[in-house]
Amino acid sequence: MRPTTAISAAVICGLILCVVVVVVDIAGGGGRDGAAAQTAGPTTVPPPGGAPGTGGTGTGGTGNTSSGGGTPVPTQPTGPCPPLTGGFAGMPEQEPSEIDWESYRGLAMPSSALSGPVGGTGSVSRCFARTPTGALLAAMQISSRALFAPDWRSVARYQLVPGPSTDEFVTRMTSLVGTTAPGLVRDVTGLMQPAGFKFLAYSPEQAVLALVFASEGGARMQSAVYTVVWDGDDWLLQVQPDGTVGALPQRPTSLDGFVPWGKE
Repeated sequence: MRPTTAISAAVICGLILCVVVVVVDIAGGGGRDGAAAQTAGPTTVPPPGGAPGTGGTGTGGTGNTSSGGGTPVPTQPTGPCPPLTGGFAGMPEQEPSEIDWESYRGLAMPSSALSGPVGGTGSVSRCFARTPTGALLAAMQISSRALFAPDWRSVARYQLVPGPSTDEFVTRMTSLVGTTAPGLVRDVTGLMQPAGFKFLAYSPEQAVLALVFASEGGARMQSAVYTVVWDGDDWLLQVQPDGTVGALPQRPTSLDGFVPWGKE
């Protein structure tokens, strides 16, 4: 329902540089630091139970059981997700204790065995709880992967709301990254890291929230607003009409009004 070949070392290097440009141009952040902060795997991180492809549950793995004690979970980019009901169901006023952090391609990425992601394969990590915590994790995971995953096209195809906005996103990414095969994107150093979040609106059908990223020590900060929509089985990211993953980029000077979170 949603909507390459051998290359020279010079092209690979150029592709790496494009990742930085992509983050600036498409994350909706304006500056390199803010946009890059939203790339993760824009993008993914090894699941708490194992690295991608090792059978662990979480980001990017091909796990075959959920945290619910052996419930099969999908190892494909589509298909029914298992019900996730064991995580924190309320509106978080602090970082949920169930969240684990791992470094992925230079970016700290959150996941939860209780709230997701608990399924997917390759660059696609999916199946999030229909809760505020699930929506928060989905917004961070999908926005990052859409910009930074080796196979960002699969993320766009399966985890972005289909329509003209997503088409525009693909067009912009293609113009910056090209049409090379997945797997050529390398880690990027110096990314701003997750520092805070704030829900602007939430319902079981749609969540709108702001994510803040900060440099080491919090000297520089960047925030943007993200929208995820429940499609009947999982959260999908709603891309902006101009093809950016986030809206209303800001440069806050503090975390006042935001819930602090991040990898310590």
